[in-house]
Amino acid sequence: MKSMFTRKTPNPAVCLRYGIPDFKMEKHVIDRRIVQMQAEGVHFHNGVNVGVDLDAAALLEGFDAIVLSGGAEKPRELKIPGRELSGVHFAMDFCRSRTGALAGSRSIRTSQSSPRQCMLS
Repeated sequence: MKSMFTRKTPNPAVCLRYGIPDFKMEKHVIDRRIVQMQAEGVHFHNGVNVGVDLDAAALLEGFDAIVLSGGAEKPRELKIPGRELSGVHFAMDFCRSRTGALAGSRSIRTSQSSPRQCMLS
């Protein structure tokens, strides 16, 4: 059986790697699982936007089963009191910024506030 995993992002497990702090999930666990999946025959194709870079019809011809799963790429604005205050950030932007900075990756900027001054929505 042929298995292919495509992602629009430049590497697999972006949400796991940058959205979850190291103290909750160490990154070597993610790396080990990706290597295991590759050894089991899964082919990773990163930086591929299905429907744009890869024709959906080609997938239908090449595979017996296809799973399409998508996630929210943009946060949803909450209309709650205090959302507009300085130091209130979208949770994924904040987590990616902090975890990415710790990992030495490009950081998504939130603001100059410290973690003690942040509220996540």
